[in-house]
Amino acid sequence: MYEKLKKHLHIAFFILLTISALICMAIIPPMQSPDEGLHLFRAYSLQSGQIILDTVDGKTGLEIDTGLFQYIKNYNLFRLKYKNKNSIGQWKETKEIHFSSENQFIDSHESAIYFPLNYLPQALAFTVGRTFKMPVYISYYLARFLSFLTLLLILMTAFKYQKPTPFVLSLLFMPMCLFQFASATADTVSFALTVLIMSIFSYLYQQDTLKTKHLYIMGIFTFLLCTHRMNMFALIFLPLILWYKFRKKSCLATTVIVGTFIVLWILSAMITVNMRHPTMIEIAIYYLMHPLETSTIFYNTLSDLNMISFYINSFVGILGYLDIYFPDVIIFILIEGLLIIFVFCIDKSSQKLITYSFSLIALMCFITTFLLLLVQFTNFPGATKIMGVQGRYFIPIAIVLGYTSRSDGIEKNKYILGSFLFLLFAVFSSVETIHLLLIRYYGL
Repeated sequence: MYEKLKKHLHIAFFILLTISALICMAIIPPMQSPDEGLHLFRAYSLQSGQIILDTVDGKTGLEIDTGLFQYIKNYNLFRLKYKNKNSIGQWKETKEIHFSSENQFIDSHESAIYFPLNYLPQALAFTVGRTFKMPVYISYYLARFLSFLTLLLILMTAFKYQKPTPFVLSLLFMPMCLFQFASATADTVSFALTVLIMSIFSYLYQQDTLKTKHLYIMGIFTFLLCTHRMNMFALIFLPLILWYKFRKKSCLATTVIVGTFIVLWILSAMITVNMRHPTMIEIAIYYLMHPLETSTIFYNTLSDLNMISFYINSFVGILGYLDIYFPDVIIFILIEGLLIIFVFCIDKSSQKLITYSFSLIALMCFITTFLLLLVQFTNFPGATKIMGVQGRYFIPIAIVLGYTSRSDGIEKNKYILGSFLFLLFAVFSSVETIHLLLIRYYGL
C-alpha cells in the first residue's frame, strides 16, 4: 500500500505538472521570460551550426533570421508595461511573420558563455519551422512544447534512478518554475538536469559497488549544467563523495576531467567574447587581490533587508520581467507551505556525510552565484552591492538541499502527510499562478 502511494504520487506529479504547464503555455504571450529572446537567438545559432559566437566591429553576437528577430521584437510591448494586454489583433499581426532566409547580426554577448547544447529542443523547433516553411509563431510554440517535453523526459529518467521527496516535487511547482516551464528558456532544462544529477548520485551512493557507467553519465550532465548555470560549479565535487566511499580512481578522474572541461569552456568564452571593459577576468583578479573590499560588498548585499525580501519573493515567483507580483499573503502561504513540507521530509536516517556534503555544496553554489554577478553584471569600479541576483538562480541550489533526504528514509506517516501537503501545494500554486497570469495579460 505504501509503495503504491509513492508510485501514484509521482504519476499525479507528472499529470498535474503537464496540465498546469500547458495552461500557462496557452496564457503567456511569447517572450515574457527574462532574456528569452537572447536564449532563442542562441538556439537559432545552434541549428545553423554556430557554436562560438562571432565578433564584428567590437560586438559579440550572431547572425539571426530577420523574420525571427521581427517576431521577437513585436512582443517587447509587454516588457515592464503592465497596462499592455494581449489581444487577438496582436496575434493576427505576428502570425503572418515567416522566416525570411535573410540574416542580420545581433549583439548577443550575454548568451555567448552558455554551452549551446542545452538549447537543442528550441533549435530543433527552428529547424522544423524553416524546413517546412512554417510561420515563426508555430516554431516558437513548438520550441516551448519541445522544451517542456525534454523536461518531462529528463525528470522521468531521474525518477528511475531515485524518486525525489515531496519537498523537491513542491519546488518544481513553485510559480516561478511553472512560468519558466511554459516558456522557451533554458531554465527548464537546467532545473531538470539538477534533479537528474542528484538522482544519479543518490542511486550511485546506495550501491554496494560503484557503477562506473552511471558515474560518467553523471559527469556529462554535470558539464552540461555547469556550462549553462555556472553558479552550480560545485557539483563537480559530487564524485569526490563517491570516492570517499568506494575509493575508486575513476571518481577522482571524473571530477578532474569534468572540472577541467567546464573551466576551459568558461575561460574560452570569457577571453573571446567582448562582454565588458575591463574584462571579467580582470575584474575577478581585482576582487581576489582586494578581499576586504569584496567582503564589504558581500556584507552590504546580504544585510540589505530589501534585497533579501526580493530574493525570497523572486525565488517563489516574481514573474515576467520581474513585474508580475503575487499578493504578500500568497507568497507567505507558499513559503510556509514549502517549509512545512521540508520538515515532514527530513530523513533522520540520512548519513551525516551526505547532509554535510550537500549543505557545503549548496553553500558554495550560493556564494558562487553572487561572485559571478559581481564580476559579470555589477558596475565596476565603485560597486557597493552586488546587482543582478534573482531568486530563481537559487532554485537548483534548493533542489540540491532537497536531496539530503531520501524518500525511502522518511518515516511512513510523515511521508504520507508530506505527500498530501505537496498535492495541496501543487494545486494551490497552479491555480494562483494561472489566475495572476490571466489578470496580467488579459485583464480578467
